[in-house]
Order: sequence, then structure tokens, then C-alpha cells
Amino acid sequence: MLGLKLDKNNQRALASAIVASGTDDLNVMFLSFSMSSIIADLAISGTQAGWIATITNLGMLSASL
Repeated sequence: MLGLKLDKNNQRALASAIVASGTDDLNVMFLSFSMSSIIADLAISGTQAGWIATITNLGMLSASL
């Protein structure tokens, strides 16, 4: 790893960051899997579904700031 030495706390922080990033990506994946059911169950248009995805992504962006 380019000669970089990590102590135990830095290793734990790195592992936690990797796990947190992976679980954050699950939100997007779950939304994409469930979007077709949301469209069918709520009888919404593709544009409205796009707004749901956009607002969700903006919310995740603002939460990370």
C-alpha cells in the first residue's frame, strides 16, 4: 500500500468508512429495485418517479455535508 503504515485505530477507521460507504450505496440500490413497484402501486408517472429519485439523492447529498 505504497509504504503507508496504519496503526490499529486508523485500520478500524478505514474499515468503518468502507462499510459505511457500502451501506450508503444500498439506499440507491434498494430504491432502484423498488421503483417499479412504487410506480405500479401508486399509479405515478415516470416523471414523478424521477422526482422521487432526485429528491432522495439530494437528501443523501445534504446529509453528507
